Amino acid sequence: SDVKVLQPRQLAQLPHAPLFWILLLAASLRVAFFLQVRGEPTFTVPQWDEAVYDEMARSVARGHGIGLDKAYFFGPLYAYALGLIYAVTGSCTTCAILLQHVLGVLLAGLTYALARRWFGRAESLLAAGLLAAAGAQVFFEGKLLMEVLVSVLLAGSLLLITGAQSRPGPVRLLCAGLLLGLAATGRPTLLMLAPLALIPLLRSPAQSGRHLLVALAVYAAGVVAAPAATLVRNLVVEGTPVLITSSGGFNFFAGNARD
Repeated sequence: SDVKVLQPRQLAQLPHAPLFWILLLAASLRVAFFLQVRGEPTFTVPQWDEAVYDEMARSVARGHGIGLDKAYFFGPLYAYALGLIYAVTGSCTTCAILLQHVLGVLLAGLTYALARRWFGRAESLLAAGLLAAAGAQVFFEGKLLMEVLVSVLLAGSLLLITGAQSRPGPVRLLCAGLLLGLAATGRPTLLMLAPLALIPLLRSPAQSGRHLLVALAVYAAGVVAAPAATLVRNLVVEGTPVLITSSGGFNFFAGNARD
């Protein structure tokens, strides 16, 4: 049979064509940004938090774990994810940055899908377009930092939990909880969002009585899985029950002290 080739005008009229162009824009901006800064020392030499994550990731890639004999000070999520990339690519920081830019494009798509749960098509496309072209977003994707990974996990969790409002199921809820729990091992304050994420579930007419209790239990089990693992690790290593990181007090002081 003959293969039908769509003309540009026909392509533009497809239902998801605007989203395609937004994602293409997102990818193009990231390619241009990468080519522009790839020789800049600011982006080629890890600094500050980047240097810490890079060192921990290299330790993970060598099979030595994070390499610290005390409770986590930085969330372990990104160090282990980066360490896995290093183990596969031979400690290629360029590969890690390119993968983060791919996640940035994916995040724009997730933003559209998530916005469609509550808003119209035009508003959802606007949200995706704003994120796709946001300079700060592209900048942080080019650094060895957790922001884009945590954002993708959080968006995925919220997309699953909102989907459970119309199509409830234990697998969907468990995965939603797992993604949020994983994101919290990078950014612990995200645990505060766990109760708020239940609002769509509580509003679902399909969830009531015993079914609601089961759904809440499954979701909660997913949320606490990863933080529970970090708690056990910190307890074994340091003998102190630190849930995820020990840096909460320091960060609170640094952000609020007069000096």
